[in-house]
Amino acid sequence: MRRDKNDIEWQTVKEEVRARDKVDRILKILTIKEALLLQRKAPRMLLKKLDCAHVFPVSIYPDCTYNLNNIVLLNRYSHSNLDNLLHPITGDPITYTERQLWWCNILGDRQWGKLMHSLGDVDESSS
Repeated sequence: MRRDKNDIEWQTVKEEVRARDKVDRILKILTIKEALLLQRKAPRMLLKKLDCAHVFPVSIYPDCTYNLNNIVLLNRYSHSNLDNLLHPITGDPITYTERQLWWCNILGDRQWGKLMHSLGDVDESSS
């Protein structure tokens, strides 16, 4: 499913995510030490670029493409790392379970719970 400027629903969802989150969601959960490490590790231009990032990829969960609980505002560096099973700060390899823990922390218990409910408590081992 292609999401671009011609996809009005995607444009609307992105606006809603940006209005809800306002800032890079990972910054809300990092310690000062972690935030400083992220600034040292990530190229500045990738930290400044904020994406509407899907927790569960639309390639596997197309029904979640426009699910607001499945999308957060995240810097491009951390977003790319998480998508590729890399630590969102250091870029070191992580497991699928570690990635899901990062997503759970980034979303927070309430949003994570809503997402799990909307997915019918998906079998997380399938991604």
